Amino acid sequence: MAYAYKGFFRAEWEIEGKRHTRMTDILATGSKKNKDKANALQKQWREEMLAEMRAAEANRVRNPKGKIVDQTLDEAVAEYFEDHEGQWSGIKDIEADFNRIVGYLGPTFMISDIDTETIIDMVNKRKKEFMTLRTKDGKPKIDKETGKPKPRKLVSARTVNISVGERMKWFLSHMESKGRQIQPIRWEVVWVKETPRHTEFSYEHEQLMLKTYRKDHLPALCFALAGGPRREQFVDLRWDHIDWRKRTITFKSLKKQARKGQEPKPYVLAMTPSIENLILSQIDPETKKPYNPEYVWTYIGKRTFWNNKTGQDHVTGERYRLTYEGIGTEWARWKKAQKLTNVRMHDMRHAAGGRLAEACSDPLIVRDSMNHGDLGTTERYMGSVRLELMRQAQLAREALDAKRMQVEVPTENPTQNPTRLWA
Repeated sequence: MAYAYKGFFRAEWEIEGKRHTRMTDILATGSKKNKDKANALQKQWREEMLAEMRAAEANRVRNPKGKIVDQTLDEAVAEYFEDHEGQWSGIKDIEADFNRIVGYLGPTFMISDIDTETIIDMVNKRKKEFMTLRTKDGKPKIDKETGKPKPRKLVSARTVNISVGERMKWFLSHMESKGRQIQPIRWEVVWVKETPRHTEFSYEHEQLMLKTYRKDHLPALCFALAGGPRREQFVDLRWDHIDWRKRTITFKSLKKQARKGQEPKPYVLAMTPSIENLILSQIDPETKKPYNPEYVWTYIGKRTFWNNKTGQDHVTGERYRLTYEGIGTEWARWKKAQKLTNVRMHDMRHAAGGRLAEACSDPLIVRDSMNHGDLGTTERYMGSVRLELMRQAQLAREALDAKRMQVEVPTENPTQNPTRLWA
């Protein structure tokens, strides 16, 4: 049937106990003619869906108990997305990757026919494709120095592995868990060798930032380096996230950090005097009130203009809330001015984790301070300091052995003092 909803007719029907709705463009007036049109459209859509379901059923393979063991790629991908609805971040990229995969193989390709060679063929096709260098309005990006469109680049090996290899690995694993007949895949021959990208935020970068960076942005960046939160978390820090009595900061949870069927664990950061001073810098010394009543980090407007995104005027000299895009734009300008290519803003989080690991050998403290989901991620921060910790442990062990054996621990190189005798 069709019924009025927000000035238009909405079609509704049920198939196999599942309810479906779809808006029409027919005005919901008192005319019986319009309602008949909407009902006819509802009937047409229902028949089309039934026809699609019958066509899909014709391509399904069921076992004697009636359970699906094979189906078309198009239907399997749709089922995969339905099973993971609301669980993914970056859903647009995932959809684009699977649309590309369906385009490679065709919508009627049976998932039981996907083997190692099939995935390698897709990988080889993906390796020959170019990156999309376009602005938000779809226009090609222009090189400011030459005035010409930027040259196209082949997608990186990392992109190939993610958009084909990883997508197919998780997809096939999920469908196999649902009882589909999936061929064993030799994943070790699927992966494309990646060139490791080394970026690091060093103490030299920190000194350069403190000397040359835009002063009203510095408190937020120094806070990110001191505490190590992700950009989307520290930029959106609110005053009500701060517990001054407990001296803690509780950041908003990220959906991507939550495990399936669980709420994301809270990210609580202990407030130190240096972090407190950075936060207090966002309070007007004259009025004793925050520059922004809701958000902590602010900046001073450098020019007057109308901001279409916020729907308000920006006036030179006034304070405004610092945004995710705004701090990213300023970071890109600073990198270009300082001719830096091997450092990212996210590297400050890595630097915070690495420095904390140097000062604290307990990986559990590092894990919770960085809000990692598991210790496997934390190990990447501990790796750079593990050798020094091993050396300290070895020295302590040698001293203990010497004490128990009642011998002197050598402190000189015997080759430089060959007459020295060890007691």
